Amino acid sequence: LNLVPEARDLTVIINGVSKAFAMTGWRIGYALGPSSIMGYLGDFQGHLTSNACSVAQWASVGALKEAEQDVQKMHGAFEKRRDLIVELMKDIPYISFTEPNGAFYVWFSVEKVLGKSWNGQVITDDITLCKVLLESKYVALVPGSAFMADGNVRISYSNSEEEIREGMKRFKEFLEELK
Repeated sequence: LNLVPEARDLTVIINGVSKAFAMTGWRIGYALGPSSIMGYLGDFQGHLTSNACSVAQWASVGALKEAEQDVQKMHGAFEKRRDLIVELMKDIPYISFTEPNGAFYVWFSVEKVLGKSWNGQVITDDITLCKVLLESKYVALVPGSAFMADGNVRISYSNSEEEIREGMKRFKEFLEELK
């Protein structure tokens, strides 16, 4: 809105507390905008068949009013974890990735892994890679094909630094054992 101030009267910002305040599953959203539009949005919401419980609503109000310091602390911790996992991934064979700048996931290509085998099992796709890695090294990745991004996988860095180090060590060992 700083770039196009005249858009202020036409803009509705829709957001939620799930990611910003680590309240996943609470399902509380909010909208900000000009009263001329928000009245219609309020009318529409009034006809929906589900509503958030009052406990979740009050918890969200508390987060919105009081949690800025906690959010900054979480942001710093996630930034440190992101930097750690990115540094560890630079030393892992067969993968390529772009450094993330949002959420707490790293997406990376595993195209160079496909066709290789681990203990006789051919890694045919990202789903097979994730399954074999989980069963053999107890490292969980999410197949990109679940998001229409075949040949890619997603890893979360929401765990502790110690768990990230251990998981990436096991992942690297797995890839180094491929034939």
